[in-house]
Amino acid sequence: MARYCSLLDPMGPIRFRSLTLMPDGVGPYYAANFLQGNKERLSDLRTLMTGNVWHGLMELRALMTTDESQVDQMTSRVSWLKDAQHVADGLERAFYALNEGLPCHSNQLGDAFALTPVQVLKALDKRSSGTADGIKLDAKDLLAFLAARAPFIRRYIFSLSSIRPDSRDGVLLKLYGELHLQFGSPPLIGLCQLFHKRFKGHMTKLKSKTRRDLLVKKVEAAAEEGELSTLAKLLNMERLSGADSRGFAQARAKLKKLDRAMKFASRTISATDPTAVSKSAQVGCYLGGFTLLGSIIMRLF
Repeated sequence: MARYCSLLDPMGPIRFRSLTLMPDGVGPYYAANFLQGNKERLSDLRTLMTGNVWHGLMELRALMTTDESQVDQMTSRVSWLKDAQHVADGLERAFYALNEGLPCHSNQLGDAFALTPVQVLKALDKRSSGTADGIKLDAKDLLAFLAARAPFIRRYIFSLSSIRPDSRDGVLLKLYGELHLQFGSPPLIGLCQLFHKRFKGHMTKLKSKTRRDLLVKKVEAAAEEGELSTLAKLLNMERLSGADSRGFAQARAKLKKLDRAMKFASRTISATDPTAVSKSAQVGCYLGGFTLLGSIIMRLF
């Protein structure tokens, strides 16, 4: 029926189920029904925009009208829709992508009015200073706004849907650190303190005391300065855990080698052996050297 209506009235509104809207007004129409909570129309909009219906209607209008550029522009506005249910490429993002002047409606911002990612970061930073534990940095309505205004973070949003629960903080830190780096917002001391608190447990898992102490000092310095992008680079736990495991394995190998050498050097040498005196001196040198090397290794780990 929608196709027949478009053939008979190519310049008129789209008529699909409960919907009657002009193609160039799909953004405001979607926003109005979203804010009103009209579930029937939102469901029909989901079917219209994510299936083949929209593209089919646009092709018909292109055949029936001379203004093909306008039709192409309307089609491109929703051409990126892939998964209706996913925040990064679905209707969650469409709400903001089709309404460029719409502020972020996430309740994670409190009463802040945020039109840009920088304003979102400032609002989150302000709330983090007082109620850090109550903020959900992975809230869908928040990520949908950021995906629409900063598409380069979509890869992080996609990974959140399949990542292990213990790795979510790392992905979120990379996401917000990338935003801080790209948009150059002011220092975010509140957000830095929030992530510092969340990563304390992760840092204590490092086996190397030297590496752990050095990391703690660098992280504390970055958190005090509000450098979220720097904090994201420092707290790359996958890289840190890999380096820590390799260092620990090398230290264990050295200790095993040292243990074998000390056992060999401590063997009893017969007193009648003409080389007993010289061997005893060598044994003493070996023991002293290995003891010194062992103390250095154990100090590092």
